[in-house]
Amino acid sequence: MRQDAAWAAKSSGLTAPDGPLHVALTFYPPDKRRRDLDGCISACKAYLDGLADALGVDDSRFTLSARIAPFCAHQGEVKIEVRG
Repeated sequence: MRQDAAWAAKSSGLTAPDGPLHVALTFYPPDKRRRDLDGCISACKAYLDGLADALGVDDSRFTLSARIAPFCAHQGEVKIEVRG
């Protein structure tokens, strides 16, 4: 997972500006069961580490925001957005 995230970040041409990086996580659950936001964020640790690897930064520069989207067509996906 870590390498997958690093590859995806590198192939997108993402670069790290100076200063903090805002990382927004949006979780699209695969079904209508309730989810624990802390658990969802923890499940993405390897992806966040891979993103930090690809950018050549320490992940302490990340400020995270996370939300669980309502059940919709994007079932079972996690959207990760990075802004400087």
